[in-house]
Amino acid sequence: MEEMIVEITGDTLHTITIDPGVWIFDERKINLETFFQEGHIQTNVDEAQKMAQAWSAGRIEGAYSPSNDNKLYGDKKEMENKSYGMALDVYFDRATPHPDAKNVQIEKKDGTLIDVSIEVARNMIAGFSKNGQALREDGPIHLYYGDGSNINEPITDVKRLIVKHENQ
Repeated sequence: MEEMIVEITGDTLHTITIDPGVWIFDERKINLETFFQEGHIQTNVDEAQKMAQAWSAGRIEGAYSPSNDNKLYGDKKEMENKSYGMALDVYFDRATPHPDAKNVQIEKKDGTLIDVSIEVARNMIAGFSKNGQALREDGPIHLYYGDGSNINEPITDVKRLIVKHENQ
């Protein structure tokens, strides 16, 4: 059985190992069936604004304990039928690329390398399920450009994302 993990490695402070199998439980997952149709192009600015608003609200209104409701139960039927992905920007942030890093090589299982700019890679969406099923045949992830231009032909069989310094 092939490994169902993906690494972000290369010119980074940290190597990140990603197990897409756990993303199904992550509230940040993206419904791929509607994401590109609705024109959702998330930016770090949007996320920063949301965090700032939450921080301000917490200071004014006081903190509260979030509910421990099991949201998984209510969404089980939906998870069994939908196709999901995850934005990669947060994983690149955690990897902390070298300040001069300019490119990312997408390494496929067959050794093929696809070069993209680091900005394009940060904005990619990693599809991890299709019609409720893990991407076992040509996964573990499919990569979609942030603008959805390859929605019908994603980059498949992704093994590793290698951050490259401008001199490499």
